[in-house]
Order: sequence, then structure tokens, then C-alpha cells
Amino acid sequence: MHPTFPPDMESYNDCNVTNNTDDGIGNIFVMPFWQQLLFSAMFGIMIFVATGGNAIVMWIVLAHKRMRSVTNYFLVNLSLADTMVATLNVIFNFVYMKDGDWPFGDAYCKISNFIAIVSVAASVFTLVAISFDR
Repeated sequence: MHPTFPPDMESYNDCNVTNNTDDGIGNIFVMPFWQQLLFSAMFGIMIFVATGGNAIVMWIVLAHKRMRSVTNYFLVNLSLADTMVATLNVIFNFVYMKDGDWPFGDAYCKISNFIAIVSVAASVFTLVAISFDR
């Protein structure tokens, strides 16, 4: 069984695909409440640790003069990219994964995908720059 799409394919984009099936059952992959609660707690902890840990790294390097080196600035850049993913991408994608619906609108869908790509590119290019520096 395949997902149903709007009759006019020009209005289709990746952000508003529905999980309806031909037999009218709808989304058959709904997790029970206890699993949703468990996954929400795990994602919350993950986001808190990622954001807090990366913020601490940025604060240590930027607030202490003896920590200001080229390599540490590269680490700040990696921390910033990871923080962007954790705060601007993971939270919203978790809601989409849990509910099977994107309630944040088409504009933020495009922004969220852009942020994910830019953050990964920033991480990769920063690691390349660190390797050249070393």
C-alpha cells in the first residue's frame, strides 16, 4: 500500500506527506503513550546534554584568554554547529517523528532542512581545517 498524495502534484512537497493508506486505516505506526513518554524523555536528555555541553565548551574557550588558540576556535565552531542542530533541528524533527505530522509550516520545514545541511557542512569543513592545521 502506498501513501496517497494530493491530486495536483504541484502542491506536493516533502514536508506535508500524509501517512494515509488506500484502505482508510491511516497511520498504523502510532506508539503507545508509555513509549512516547520514554522517547520524549530520552530526546529531552539528549538535547539538554548536547546544548549544555556545547555551550560550556564555547564559554570556556571564549571566556578564558589562555584557551584562545586556533584549534580551540575550530572546536568552538564545531560546538556551534552541533548546538544549531540540537536546538533548531532535532526538536522539531522529533515532533515530526512522534506525530507523523509537520505542524510548523512549510517555511520552517525549508529552514530546518537548510540548518541541518549547513551544520553538517560546517562540521565537516571544520574537521578538514583542523586536519590541515595539524
